[in-house]
Amino acid sequence: MASRTFVRSLIFLLSLSLSLLSGAMTARAVPSFARQTGMACEVCHTSFPDLTPFGRRFKVEGYTLTTTSTVGSEAESLALNATPPLSLMMQVGYTRTSKAQPDANVDPVTGAPVHPGHTAQNGTILLPQEFSLFYAGRISPKIGAFTQITYSMQDDHFSMDNTDIRAADTAQFENSRLVYGLTVNNNPTVQDLWNTTPTWGFPFAATEIAPGPAAATLLDGGLAQQVAGVGGYLAYYSGSSMIYGEYTRYQSTQVGSPAPLDSRAASPVIQSSAPYLRLAYEYAFGLSSVEVGLMSLKANLIPAGSPVDDTPSDTFSDVGVDAQLQWVGGTDTYSVKAIQLKEKASWGAATLGAGGASNPSDQLTTTRLTASYLHKHALGVTLQSFSTTGDTDSLLYADHRTGSPDTAGMVLEVAYTPWLNTRFSVQYTSYSKFDGATTDYNGAGRNASDNNSIFALAWFMF
Repeated sequence: MASRTFVRSLIFLLSLSLSLLSGAMTARAVPSFARQTGMACEVCHTSFPDLTPFGRRFKVEGYTLTTTSTVGSEAESLALNATPPLSLMMQVGYTRTSKAQPDANVDPVTGAPVHPGHTAQNGTILLPQEFSLFYAGRISPKIGAFTQITYSMQDDHFSMDNTDIRAADTAQFENSRLVYGLTVNNNPTVQDLWNTTPTWGFPFAATEIAPGPAAATLLDGGLAQQVAGVGGYLAYYSGSSMIYGEYTRYQSTQVGSPAPLDSRAASPVIQSSAPYLRLAYEYAFGLSSVEVGLMSLKANLIPAGSPVDDTPSDTFSDVGVDAQLQWVGGTDTYSVKAIQLKEKASWGAATLGAGGASNPSDQLTTTRLTASYLHKHALGVTLQSFSTTGDTDSLLYADHRTGSPDTAGMVLEVAYTPWLNTRFSVQYTSYSKFDGATTDYNGAGRNASDNNSIFALAWFMF
C-alpha cells in the first residue's frame, strides 16, 4: 500500500509539472546581478545557477561589471551602487520517501529506540526549506562579493552560507587578456566558474528530509562554511580559449565553535592550513563551450573533541577531474557534465586508537555524470548517475551492516522556469545500493530502495 501511494504521488507531481508548460512566459532578470548589469539573466545563465561563458567572465572579473548609475567622486575614491545589491531567496520543499523512515526517538542513556517498529510521518513540507538574504554585486570598482545568509527550517536558525569576495583587475595585451585577482571564501569550490564542482553542481537544490549516504570526500562539501580561505587566481584569455589557475589556502573557522579553536570545536580542526589547487581549460565557440579541469585539496585534520596542539592528525588527500560540454542553440541548450573525486584518508593514532577506523588508511571515489536539456530557458530535464565506492572499514562505517561505503543511484529532475527568477521542479532519486548494500543495509531490515524519494520544490529569487 505504501509503495502504491508513493507511485501515485510521483505520477501526480510529474503530471502537474508538465501541465504548467502551456503557461510559459518570457524570461525576466534574476534580481541583484541583473539590476547591476542591466542585462537579462540569460546573458549569464542558461538556467540559474548554470553559468554561460559570459557569466563565468563576470564572476572571474570580481562581480564588478555595471551599467547602472553610481554615487561617487570623479577620482573613484568612492563608487557606490545607487541601488544596493541585495536579493532574497525562498525555497519551499515537499519530500516523500518510498518507505517511511524509522521513528528516531531513542533513550538518551541506552540509545535504544523508545518506540521500536514505529515510523515517522511520511510526506513532509518545509515552508520555507530555506530563506536567504544575499549581498551580491559590486562593492567598489575592483571589488565585488557574493555573500549569503540562510535560515534553515530544520536547524531553526540563521547562519553564514556560501561567501565569495573578490578583488580583480585586467591586463590587456595585443591579442590576449589576463585577469588576475584574489578570492576570500568559506567553501572550497564556491569560487569555481563551472557547474561541475560540488558547490554549484547538480542537484542545485536537494531534499533536507530524505536519508542520504553517509560517506563523502572532504572536497565534496566536507568543509563548507567551516573554513576561511584566501587565494589568488589567473584567467588568461586568448582568442576563444581561456586557461584558469587558482591556489587557495584554508584554515578552520567553524560556525558556533569557540575562538580560538580548541577541543570544544564541533568539527575536526585543520592543522595549520589546507592548500587547494584548481586548473581548468575552456574553449568557447559562439555561446557554447567545452571545459576540462582538475582540482586537489590536502588537509591534516585534528579529530573533533581532541586537543589541537597535541593530537596526531588525520591526513586527507583529495584529487578531482571534471569536464563540461555546454551547447547553446537558438531555443535549446544541452549540457553534459562529469566529475570524479578520489580521496585517500590516512588515519592518525588518535582515530585508530579510539576505534574510529579499523584500517590505517581508506580510499573513497565519487563519480557523477549529468546530462541536461533546456527548452527556451523554461522547461528543463536533467538525468544524473552517481556512485560512491571505497574500502570496507567495519569501524569507520559501523552503522553499515557490510562496513562498506558503496552507494549508487540516479536522479531525474523536471524543472519549469516560467520566469528566470522562479522555478518549480520535481526531483526523483532512486538508489540501487545504499551504504554498502542493496537489501538490509543497516541491519534493521531497511533496503536501499526504501530511501527512493520524491522532492517537489518551489524556488523564488526576488
